[in-house]
Amino acid sequence: NILLARELHPELGDRVSVADLRERLPFEDGAFDLVLCNAVIQHISREDVLNVTLPELVRVLRPSGVLQLMLKHGHGVLTLFDADYGEERSFLLHDEHEVLATLTSLGMDLVAAEDEAGLGGLMYFTDPKGAGHCVFHMRKRAGK
Repeated sequence: NILLARELHPELGDRVSVADLRERLPFEDGAFDLVLCNAVIQHISREDVLNVTLPELVRVLRPSGVLQLMLKHGHGVLTLFDADYGEERSFLLHDEHEVLATLTSLGMDLVAAEDEAGLGGLMYFTDPKGAGHCVFHMRKRAGK
C-alpha cells in the first residue's frame, strides 16, 4: 500500500501514487521513460485493458520510452490455489497476440532480444503455481 511504501522509502516522498488502471491516468502525456505493469491486468476486464489500460500506459510514455508488461496469458479465467494467500484465487487471462496487436496499433514496437539471455520481445514462463505468463518489452515509436 502507498503508506507502507512511503514509510519504507521516505526518499520517494510524494513520487509514489496509486491509480486505477481502468481510468485515465493522472499524468501528463509522455511523462515517463519507463512504465512497468507486472501482474496487474489479470485483474482487469478485457474491454478495459484494450480500450483504457493499454492506451493510457502508452500515452504516458515519452517517444522511445519502454513498456514492460507481464500478464497471465490464455483465454477465460484461471482459478488456482495460491499458497501465498492461503486461498483459491481467480485471474482473467489475456490473449497475448491480441495485446500485442493493440500495443502495435498504439505506436509500440517489440524490443528485439539481443541474444538468448536478452530481455526483449515476448518472453514466456510458468510460475510455481502452474500459471503461464507472458512478458512484453516494447518501445514507443518516435513521434507517437
